[in-house]
Amino acid sequence: MNVVKLDKDNWQNSTCTCAKFQEYICKHVVGIATVNELYRIPDTAKTELIGRKRKKGRPRKTKKALIVA
Repeated sequence: MNVVKLDKDNWQNSTCTCAKFQEYICKHVVGIATVNELYRIPDTAKTELIGRKRKKGRPRKTKKALIVA
């Protein structure tokens, strides 16, 4: 369980106990700041695709590395 200490004057100075917080501002701090209306997520971030879904079924077997088709 992560503990977030929110700084309401400047949400970027908030702290979290998760491992990712040591290097970056983690998703927990951003989430709490968003819930408390200290930060607004841009609309472009909400509509942008992150990645593709995997296809149904078993993945293909890999091709041999040294055979040129």
